[in-house]
Amino acid sequence: MDRDGAHGDVCIYLYNNWTKLSVLATDVPLSAGTWTWNIPPDQAPGVSYRIRVQSLADTARSDYSDGVFTIGSPSITVTSPNGGEIWQPGTSHAITWTPVAVTGNANVTCTRLDEASVLATVPVNTGSWAWNIAPGETPGLSYRIRVALASNLSVSDYSDWPFIIGGPPTVTVVSPNGGETWSRGTSHAITWTATSLSGNARIYLYNNWTKLEILAASVPISAGSWTWNIPSGEAPGGTYRIRVQSLTNTAL
Repeated sequence: MDRDGAHGDVCIYLYNNWTKLSVLATDVPLSAGTWTWNIPPDQAPGVSYRIRVQSLADTARSDYSDGVFTIGSPSITVTSPNGGEIWQPGTSHAITWTPVAVTGNANVTCTRLDEASVLATVPVNTGSWAWNIAPGETPGLSYRIRVALASNLSVSDYSDWPFIIGGPPTVTVVSPNGGETWSRGTSHAITWTATSLSGNARIYLYNNWTKLEILAASVPISAGSWTWNIPSGEAPGGTYRIRVQSLTNTAL
């Protein structure tokens, strides 16, 4: 604001871009040309702040910051998916994040186990990107999203917890599944299907609903099959069952 010909005091306002947020100071001498703002610790971070100084003697005389300024440290916070979501292959979902004091582009990355792939590079301040999940996307329960500032990858955030692609995790025994007759001293494939699971499985032998023994302590759950060499001394019976249990999700 040009001070020539003006006198008295000024009022100082804080704006978010062009929206007035608060009065920072009143009755500041116009002739001083300066006022110290002690920014509160809980001041909301942002990248679109402006200051307006207005004469109290002539309210038509005022001036704004020519450009916006930033309050707060640069940060990105992933808001969705943030853990526990179940997204199906072939569907579309919004990946969202909150940017603070950042500009430029962001890399949106999908991570699973030790693998990571950049899904998109988009303007960071959009705060959202629609992910069209490929129909052939590998099911799993250990997916996370990372959003990182392309010009400074240290400014980034991951989903707080893993999310699932491919539906709820399940384990289903396929064989033996009832009615089979397997002889002692022979070999047979115990088979199962697993969805949205990774890691290993344990295979148990039951007599009806009573657990007898562990047949295999740890086999890749994705294998879907394990060969049981039935001991020649295995006790005969007509109420045997097989249980396959995920070691990464023991509820299954």
